[in-house]
Amino acid sequence: MKKVLKWFACAALLFVSSGCSSSKVDDAALDRLEAELKKFSEVESMDYTMGVDAPDSKVKAEIYGSFIAETKEISMAVDMEASGQKMEKFMEIYFKDNMMYVSAMGTQQKQEADMSAFDGIGLDPDTMQFDKKSLKNNLKEATIKDNTIHMVIKDDVLKEYVKKQGSSLSSMGVDEITEASIDMECGEDLMNSLTITLTGTDDGETKTFSVYVKFANVNQIKEIEYPNGLDDWPLAENSGFLE
Repeated sequence: MKKVLKWFACAALLFVSSGCSSSKVDDAALDRLEAELKKFSEVESMDYTMGVDAPDSKVKAEIYGSFIAETKEISMAVDMEASGQKMEKFMEIYFKDNMMYVSAMGTQQKQEADMSAFDGIGLDPDTMQFDKKSLKNNLKEATIKDNTIHMVIKDDVLKEYVKKQGSSLSSMGVDEITEASIDMECGEDLMNSLTITLTGTDDGETKTFSVYVKFANVNQIKEIEYPNGLDDWPLAENSGFLE
């Protein structure tokens, strides 16, 4: 879970490198971005939802659940939709008392889990520090309006980043990524949502898809509801089954 959140948080900064500044970048938006990212170190519990919004995709999935930092308890469920048929809680994953539990395709198993990776859902404030000047140089637009930060990556920076990845874009159903933007909806306790939107082309047709994470009930979750008989689930025969 922490690794997932770190990916989303760092996604807003992954294009940082040298470049020329833009007059369309509002310093107030970057100041607010810095403040919002630092709030992760103060998170004690929350509900979350993550997913991909790809209108042309035949298969859709959404991950959601809750997290309590002090006890390192996590719930995670996956809803799937394929060919118009939705399968709620296609997979469920729970972390409790240094154990990991998985329920999928009618099978329930558990195994010991190293929970040290979940030491604090928040990110160290020092880790989240970034060079606002460098970030500004790589944005062609950054604004804040109605508590929403909107950033657009410069075209040349985006092209260089995509080139460095060296991965095929075919899995995303596009030939080329032409634009990348990041929208952060700020809340009182923590950002309400973070969305990365990519625009690309496929045989001359423009396609847009986004990756999002949403947060709710920050520092209000007191307990997680687990399935009945969770402790009676059998141990996985293969220790790598749940990895």
